Amino acid sequence: MKRERPRRTTLYTRYAITALEHGIQLCSEVEAHQTRPRGLPHRHDGTQLLWMLDGSMGMLVGDKAHVLVPGALLIVPPRIEHLIYKTGDCTVSVYVNLVLTSEAGLPMNQTLQALEPGAHQLPPADVAAQAAELKGACTRTGLLRTAGVMACLWRMIALTQQTGVWTSPRSNRGTADRRIELALAFMHANLSNSIGVPDIAAAVGLSRSQLSRLFREQRHTTPAAFLKALRIGLAKRLLADPSLSVKEIALTCGFPCANHFSRVFSSATGHPPSAHR
Repeated sequence: MKRERPRRTTLYTRYAITALEHGIQLCSEVEAHQTRPRGLPHRHDGTQLLWMLDGSMGMLVGDKAHVLVPGALLIVPPRIEHLIYKTGDCTVSVYVNLVLTSEAGLPMNQTLQALEPGAHQLPPADVAAQAAELKGACTRTGLLRTAGVMACLWRMIALTQQTGVWTSPRSNRGTADRRIELALAFMHANLSNSIGVPDIAAAVGLSRSQLSRLFREQRHTTPAAFLKALRIGLAKRLLADPSLSVKEIALTCGFPCANHFSRVFSSATGHPPSAHR
């Protein structure tokens, strides 16, 4: 009887979510069991981010080999062939896998252009904590699930502020551009929190006036107006879910109460929230 050859790597998906409207082709937590030295080579049309949670494994990206341990972030550019390989005696590894679509104009894709491809080491405890929040967000349903997952992913991307990942020499974009991208990542990551311009400025190491000047020069608006537009945009999407109350939507979008949310929403759109249900 012919014996079947064992698969090179067996992947068990603990959870998975797709949100194409946000540029998320796949977001999942994966448990990889490596039975042979090397996995199969493959590639993605969009950028891939991999956060290592447990165990260790190697990843060959193009002609560069990376050994990933807990806390590692691997950034794989679009259409670059890569494969998993076994390192040492470790046969089981756990990681969060994010694959974006090739839609370049979406915010997350734009922000990731400021990141240096390759492997970077982040604080393992911080990565594990954010991954646990991400897993919790995936237990929700409907649009609230998507909103929670997106917020968690932005916070995981924002962890790269703790390294030199954002000071990439590969790009001709200047430091000011990278500060803007950092500010946008911080805003996206904290839409459900009560943050203001001082918090954003402090997160990117600028004064309020410096941050405002950069936004006027590069975004032709103010940080406060940009943040409000993000909150209103998220609210419009959540209002399409009839299972969510206005209070739930208000809190998810960073407003202290439903009344305040209704006033800001009506002022921004010319219609009350109820008109979008």
